[in-house]
Amino acid sequence: MGKTLAIAGLGNIGSMVADAALSLGMNVVGYDPKISVDAAWRLPSAVQKMSSLGDAFAAADYVSVTLTLTLTLTLTLTLTLRLGQHAVHQA
Repeated sequence: MGKTLAIAGLGNIGSMVADAALSLGMNVVGYDPKISVDAAWRLPSAVQKMSSLGDAFAAADYVSVTLTLTLTLTLTLTLTLRLGQHAVHQA
């Protein structure tokens, strides 16, 4: 069974990352609250769109962040907190 990659940011680069991951046999989930219509059309149909970043991370074995710097900084803090909470729950 393939591993799952979550992609935060499904624009041009996120779409290319999704293509690469799918060609490697991975499952791909993604989240992007500001995806453009053009980017949505370029996105492979096999990418499962998630309703929240937390849902995408929870489903993933790996995470790819393809966001602008401002969003990346916010995401890094969110990811750190979520992983910390997850690690506490796993202990």
